[in-house]
Amino acid sequence: AIKQVVEEELGPLDELFEEFSESACGAASIGQAHVAKLRTTGETVVVKVQYPSAARIFLADAQCLRTLISLANPEALPAFEEFEKQLALELDYRAELANLTAIFDAIMPTFADRVTVPRAHSTLSTGRVLTLEYLPGPKLEGEMRRQMAELGMRVDESESMRDWIQRLEAQTTQPATEADDDEREPWRAWLGRVGARVVGIDAALWVVGKVLATGGAAGGAGGLRNQEELRTCLHSLVEVHGFEIFVHGLFNADPHPGNLIAMGDGKVGLIDYGQCKRLEEGPRRAIAELMVKVADDAPHAEVAAAFRRVGV
Repeated sequence: AIKQVVEEELGPLDELFEEFSESACGAASIGQAHVAKLRTTGETVVVKVQYPSAARIFLADAQCLRTLISLANPEALPAFEEFEKQLALELDYRAELANLTAIFDAIMPTFADRVTVPRAHSTLSTGRVLTLEYLPGPKLEGEMRRQMAELGMRVDESESMRDWIQRLEAQTTQPATEADDDEREPWRAWLGRVGARVVGIDAALWVVGKVLATGGAAGGAGGLRNQEELRTCLHSLVEVHGFEIFVHGLFNADPHPGNLIAMGDGKVGLIDYGQCKRLEEGPRRAIAELMVKVADDAPHAEVAAAFRRVGV
């Protein structure tokens, strides 16, 4: 069914791609992505393909929800309409193509040494198919889990990073004892686990990061080699997202770990711009002023006035 969508939108698969992976490299609620190789240039790309029934199911579900909300809580209809409008945009990959192009032109001239936004192939993209430059490397969240494991801070695959941090912080009130330690446990893992419980997660990450810097935690190809590269990645993400919001005005409205690629050397790949929002200069200035007031611990009256200017 996926190949059928590609051929309906672009033409015969064998004429366009030298290779097209059978298994998906990623999947979401409305589509999935496949790694492929262009026949014309040999470039490795990612082809994002919408499920054949995605639009039909979305419209049916949206109509059911709209009816339910209109009966149970009519006041919530405006919020639902905004939600519905945003999701509808994701069904048209041409909108994501435009977002990617605009973000690429805005971000890459300044941040090319720290992040990568994939180039889009507009001639191989339609409303249901989007062809992008392939960015090598694991997902950033997976790399964070691996780095945490090096420190003895193992996160279960079914547990989110936020839940894991909350659980670990709760453990800081428990005394660390040697009886808890596996005698075969690597010394780095022991140091991270015990340190987190004794002095807290922030201090433990700093101390063990310094220790690991001398020996280094070997990373895989396209991953992160040590804690410093992970720290660089996270700082770059905050700075780039701030640039999108406060300088460019067009920003990713759905940033999450699944949309981030750890490419190595502290560089991070930014993918999936299906959900974007645009802020004009006035709202951007108002939000920036509010954040500065809160960060500077300004008087309550000034903070309240800043909130009102934002519209809250």
